[in-house]
Amino acid sequence: MPRLNSQPSLVNPVRLFVAAYRTPSALAWLIRKYSRIQGDLRALKRAKHAVPGRVEMLEAEAESLRAVLAMHDETVNPADIPAIQTRPRKTTFAFGKLTRGILTCLRLAKGKPRTTSEVAEFVMEYTGYNPPAQELGPFKRRVRYRLLGLCKQKKVRRAHVELETSEEGSWLLA
Repeated sequence: MPRLNSQPSLVNPVRLFVAAYRTPSALAWLIRKYSRIQGDLRALKRAKHAVPGRVEMLEAEAESLRAVLAMHDETVNPADIPAIQTRPRKTTFAFGKLTRGILTCLRLAKGKPRTTSEVAEFVMEYTGYNPPAQELGPFKRRVRYRLLGLCKQKKVRRAHVELETSEEGSWLLA
């Protein structure tokens, strides 16, 4: 039996299901695929605006996977497989647009350090992105994480001293 995490909300039920038995990799893949399809089906049935034909297509796919699971040497009851809903990542910008905005802001600063908030405000103006008030914090966090990634790539550098303060960081082009 697999070791359970002390925080049950972080445990993937399909991973536990697959790990509970000595499951061959092909069967484990089928189980994961079936659980994701079941989760997508559940989400589509709850959705107000479902794409026509999508539910029928997923049900047909789930039925074919049930048939394949029944043919396998090690029998798995599809009713025992928990459903997992996939959560697609919501991207705000096209690939590379956030990085271009950040680098443009620091390039136009001409050697003067810019804070994370100033960079985030510039990126919003540069891209025309106008988030609602509740999304400003997560957007600044995304900008900060991208700045940290660019710092690791040696494209930008920190202009602030690493102290335990509540002040935000400032950044320069490397």
